[in-house]
Amino acid sequence: MGRSTDITDEELIPGPPPQALADYTGYLLRRAFVRARTCGVRAMPQGRDPKDLGVLVTVEAVGPLTQRKLGDLLGVNRTTMVKIADGLEGDGLLRRERDPADRRNYAVSITAEGRAAIAEMTRRARLGDAELTSALTGPERARLVGLLQRIVPDLVDLIPGELTGLSAFLIARAHLRLRAEVSVPLSELGIAPHQFGLLTALESLQPCSQQRVATALGISGPAVVSTVAELEKRELITRERNPEDRREHLLRLTPEGLGRVTAARSIVDVTHEELARRVGTAELHELNTLLTKITA
Repeated sequence: MGRSTDITDEELIPGPPPQALADYTGYLLRRAFVRARTCGVRAMPQGRDPKDLGVLVTVEAVGPLTQRKLGDLLGVNRTTMVKIADGLEGDGLLRRERDPADRRNYAVSITAEGRAAIAEMTRRARLGDAELTSALTGPERARLVGLLQRIVPDLVDLIPGELTGLSAFLIARAHLRLRAEVSVPLSELGIAPHQFGLLTALESLQPCSQQRVATALGISGPAVVSTVAELEKRELITRERNPEDRREHLLRLTPEGLGRVTAARSIVDVTHEELARRVGTAELHELNTLLTKITA
């Protein structure tokens, strides 16, 4: 069986979020998403991926539908969706045929084998969800699901409860949706969402080592290497030898980097305020508390 291409291979190192990012739901969802991926992949049957289950259940509920529409519903980009569909079709769980309404596109439908696979994959997904939310009480788990559903109410109405009742599925969908909402305005500053997180953490920690930033963000040192290199190349941060330990580099924001992160924070704040209007200010604070608890 072919495993789908991962959205992320990161693994979260448990701990509190950086104070500068502790109130940003988008960042907390990103942390929870990384942990949900780890728990979900570990729980799935050999060769299967949590995204496979999302695709199968959605196609069963809504399909047949085009790969583009399927990707839009699940927040998966075209390249990744093609790879997922290729793997599932190769395993006999999906079939793709020309869309009679538009012969340029393929319509995706589920096979009998695909329907049969859903039950076991759903059972495994529940095990992964139990691991993900093990720090929560029963009422807290139910509350987390309810609060996440407020961020993606359209999916709750469309997709059956075996998925939209799972914290991991909702965390992934909410994370991808909020990331999409903030990505376009941030791109006008030349900053991606993950770069905003690093720059914001660095602003409060500088000067500091690359490892200290990684620890604050809850990821391994190697996981931040490429982001640091990108930001250094664009002269948003500097990396210099620590005079007290020549084996270590110290990171600092440049004046340009400080200006960019200040402008980016204003953009993210507006997005967060809009989210609070949709979900409720008190409810968003409660959601942040629960997301922090499952990643601490």
